[in-house]
Amino acid sequence: MWLWLRWCLFSGWRSVFSTVIHNGAALRDITGMSIPRQLLWLVRYSIGWCIHPHELYNLALTKAGANPLFYVFDSETAGFHKLCNKRHPNSAEDIKLLRDKYAFASLMETQRINMAHTYTVHNASKTPSKLIDLYPNDAQEVFCKLRSSNGGRAAFWARKNGQTLCGGTLSGERLIDNDRVEDAWQNLCGKGEVLVQAYLKNHHSFDNLLDTDAPITLRVMTVKNKHMAVENAQLEVPVSSTSPNGPNGKVRYIFVAIEVTTGRIDLSQTIESHAPNEQKSLYDLLSNMPEKLHYWDEIYKHSKYMHDTSLDLWAVAWDWVITADGPFLLEGNSGFRLGAPQMQYGGFIQVAAQSDT
Repeated sequence: MWLWLRWCLFSGWRSVFSTVIHNGAALRDITGMSIPRQLLWLVRYSIGWCIHPHELYNLALTKAGANPLFYVFDSETAGFHKLCNKRHPNSAEDIKLLRDKYAFASLMETQRINMAHTYTVHNASKTPSKLIDLYPNDAQEVFCKLRSSNGGRAAFWARKNGQTLCGGTLSGERLIDNDRVEDAWQNLCGKGEVLVQAYLKNHHSFDNLLDTDAPITLRVMTVKNKHMAVENAQLEVPVSSTSPNGPNGKVRYIFVAIEVTTGRIDLSQTIESHAPNEQKSLYDLLSNMPEKLHYWDEIYKHSKYMHDTSLDLWAVAWDWVITADGPFLLEGNSGFRLGAPQMQYGGFIQVAAQSDT
């Protein structure tokens, strides 16, 4: 009750005005919707329905015909996944399996799915060690992440040259020497068991897109209702922020829609969702992309097969890296955010209701 009162009386209004100040002019340029109309619209849904205004803007729900009440927002995501998984009796066990990245990778390897190779599973609470002491002899670059986590929390990559390490985080922070890498390693180890894996390099067709060391990943969402389907696919392209903060310029991610039936890259939807002053530079960057993803048919087939045969869940998000040696699966995720697929296909509450009829 107190949280609701606080939102309706104080924090909700502050969020509405802050969002309009930072995003109102760009939205006006894209849609022609005046700032006073934006304020009235936000008051209706942000104060009246307790939807955060930032999410309303991110999902482009000001467009004609969009009904925000059909959409699943971040605060509702966990509950929506839980509701949809009620039809799947083994969902609790399979969620645990997906959370254990090492156990799941071992299962997928038995099914001949290419996985990122794991060199070491390290538990710092049992045997504290420095990363350089655990570094595999036959690897120049490694990727370090938690055994049980979503979203790459505290994950980083490292490169070894002699006895010197350097690297970087997924957010763009540069780890310029042994001390910085070791700090990132100790921070990661303090959060749980850690996987030291092979660092996957993108296919050469993405070379012109890469201005950071973070890899381009492909997220494929599969849904199991009455039928098994690939519901959504998008490339997550890391680019350097336009306002880097000194030597540690942050990375932002551009989400590029993929046509799931063909694997073709849909640039128009991505570019049109950005402000006019960003569209030209975005086009210049993304126009270097291939027309169609390499190995798409294989990725499409494997994503459906893994979900259909191994997991009793409503939806799974598969994270792939496309390399010169083929597609490699990083992990599968449950309970993931639904913003990006809803931007492409509409609100999932409406979709779920239609699938029941």
